[in-house]
Amino acid sequence: MSIKKTVHRYYADSLRQILDVVDMIGKEYKENGQLKPLWFRGHEYTSYSLVPNLFRLAKYRYNGNSTYSNNHLREDYRYQHFMSRNFDKTDYRTPNSVFEWQEIMQHFFSKTRLMDWSESLFSALEFAMEAYLIPYKNLEITEKRRKMQPTLWVLQPGRLNGAVYDALLEDAAASM
Repeated sequence: MSIKKTVHRYYADSLRQILDVVDMIGKEYKENGQLKPLWFRGHEYTSYSLVPNLFRLAKYRYNGNSTYSNNHLREDYRYQHFMSRNFDKTDYRTPNSVFEWQEIMQHFFSKTRLMDWSESLFSALEFAMEAYLIPYKNLEITEKRRKMQPTLWVLQPGRLNGAVYDALLEDAAASM
C-alpha cells in the first residue's frame, strides 16, 4: 500500500497570519464548491511526533525494521484489561465495539492507537500555546516558554480517507 504524503510547512508570527494560512488551506480543500472540514492538532514543540501514544516508545523490530505489527497483541491485552476493570462503570449505552472502548480509554489516559484531533482551530491553538496562557509565572513555566516552539497541524480528513481507500483498491487489484 502506498499513500502519497503531502506536507506543506507554513510559519506564522500572529493569530492573523495563522487564520490566513488556515483560510488558504480550507479554500483549496473544496469539493463541488463546498468547503470541507479541517482537523487540527496543536503541541508545544515542533519536535513532537504525530504517532499515537501506544506506539510512541515502542521499540519493536522485525527483520531489522521498526514495525507496529507486533503491537496488536499488546493493544488487545490493554483493551481487555481496561474493559474488564470498567465495564460496571458504563451505563445502558455500553460501548459496543473496540473502537468505542478505545475512545473511552483515550479520555482516561490509557494508551491507544487513537490521536485526538479537533475541528476547532482554537482548541488546537490552546494546546500549542498552553504555557503562554497560564496566568502565573514560575521557573518551570518560564523555562517552558523559553524552549517551546508551538506547532499546529492541519489535516484534511476527506483527502486522507480518499488516499487510504485508493491505496486499498490498488492493493486489492495488485493481488488479483
